[in-house]
Amino acid sequence: MFPKSPYGWLTITNNHLIKNDEEAKLAEVIFDFEVDGSKEGTKIFQVSRVVSKDFRTDHPEDVTHLDFSILALKSSGEDEAYLEERAVMFEETARVNACSNNELLGACGLTFLPLIAFSHPRGLAKRLSIGKYPSNTEKYPIAHIKHQLPTTKGSSGANLLFSFPDSGPKFRHWLAAFLHYRHGRAVAWQAIGPKLREDFSSLGAR
Repeated sequence: MFPKSPYGWLTITNNHLIKNDEEAKLAEVIFDFEVDGSKEGTKIFQVSRVVSKDFRTDHPEDVTHLDFSILALKSSGEDEAYLEERAVMFEETARVNACSNNELLGACGLTFLPLIAFSHPRGLAKRLSIGKYPSNTEKYPIAHIKHQLPTTKGSSGANLLFSFPDSGPKFRHWLAAFLHYRHGRAVAWQAIGPKLREDFSSLGAR
């Protein structure tokens, strides 16, 4: 979930799930879906268009594509407070790159980075997976990682978040960093962000 853009409020999923405007206009985005089989307490938004995208990867080892679709939500003024409360500022943080192996993790004063994912596998209510940011990613471009989060089949589109500790022992600040696109694979916002800005510019948005 993004803060408001020139195209309204935005959210993200995989391109292999929603490929184009025709599919987007048939989609629904459901917030606060916490209990399997129950829509009580949820809020549903329609989608108006795809504002940025890149195609799905061709096979498990392909890292030439990013497999994402940024979707614009249909909303009204009365939805603003609700959406603002749930918005997350996705960061193209260089700290992912700076702490992507054991030596540099030590330089950051950490032994590992906590990594979590929120997903709705096969349309079920929210699921939470917890693991560690991989300490060694040199076989892959930094835009792509292998992870060992216990995600269920059908979890495509889940956001993976990592945390750096602030003062005190608790991890309080979670940063959206990756988009899950295949079992054990995710793509970094470090790569998606520039593509999004490029597409906004070509569409005349500022």
